[in-house]
Amino acid sequence: MPTKTKNIPEKETVIEKVEKEGAEKEVIKPDLKEVGVTLWKESYYFSEISQPTGIYYAFVSPEADGYRQCHGWIKCRDFLHDALRGHITGHEEHIYGFTYKPKVYPPLDLENMRIIVKRIASSSESNTSENFKQMMQTALSLIHAAEKHGNIAPPSTLGVTMENKDFYVFEGATDWMGSTFMISLYTFLIRLGYYKIAPKDESELEAKLDEILNKGRASDHDMGYLRATKPYIIKIIKNRGVLKYVKEGEKRLFDSRSIDTFHNYTGIVSLCNEVYGLEELNSLAKQIKA
Repeated sequence: MPTKTKNIPEKETVIEKVEKEGAEKEVIKPDLKEVGVTLWKESYYFSEISQPTGIYYAFVSPEADGYRQCHGWIKCRDFLHDALRGHITGHEEHIYGFTYKPKVYPPLDLENMRIIVKRIASSSESNTSENFKQMMQTALSLIHAAEKHGNIAPPSTLGVTMENKDFYVFEGATDWMGSTFMISLYTFLIRLGYYKIAPKDESELEAKLDEILNKGRASDHDMGYLRATKPYIIKIIKNRGVLKYVKEGEKRLFDSRSIDTFHNYTGIVSLCNEVYGLEELNSLAKQIKA
C-alpha cells in the first residue's frame, strides 16, 4: 500500500524571470505536491515504435491512501485509448502485447485525468533528474495554455511520487478523459515538454509549438505528428464536445471495429490527417476543421 498522501496545498504554475550572469532567463517554478502511488509490479514487452524522449505513461486511479497504477508502463500513447475502451465496454483488450483486463485491473477514473509519467534517459545524458523535472514543468505549461484556449477547469496540476521523485503525476479535468483524442492530445503535450520550450500563457502556445518544430530533429516521429496536428490543436480543444468517445444513446466510437483499427486510428494524428475508408473518423475531422 502507498504511503499516505501529504496534504500540501496546490498552487498554479508561475513563471519567474531571474537575472543570472547578467542575462535574463525564464524559470518555471511549480509547487509540487507529493502523492503516494502503488506502482505496477509486473513487466511486459510491448511492440512499440521507438521514442527518443524515453517517456513512459500509465493511468492511475485513487485508492484509500493515494493512487494505484492501472496497467503496465507504455511508450505508445495509443495503448491508453485501448485501456479506455476496455474500461467502458467491460471487455478485455489485447494488442501488441498490451492488455487491459477491466474485471481484474484497477478501474480508470473517468471523472479526472490522472496519469503517471516516468522517463528512461540515454546512458550518455547527465543531470537526468533535473532535465526530466524541467521537461515535466514545461509540459504543464503547455497543458495550461491549451486549457485556457478551451476554458477547461480546474487547471491541471503536477505532483511527484513519494516512492520515486523521478515519477510525476499529472491530474486534470474530466474534459481530458472524454475522448481518445483528448487523451492523445494531453499525452502529446506531456511528451513535447521534452524540448523545454514553455509558453508563458495561452497567447504563446502556437509560437512555442513552432519553436519546438524548429528545434526538433526531422527524424523524430513527434515532429511529423506536430506538423500534422498543430493547425488543429486549438480547434480540437474548443470542439472537444463532438469528439466524445461515448455518444448520445450509448453509441461508442468505432464500436463495430476491431481493436487493431481502434488502436491505430483514434489519436489526434489520424483525426487531423483523415483516413480513407473510415467515414466515422473523417466526419469528426470535418467538424473540427470547419
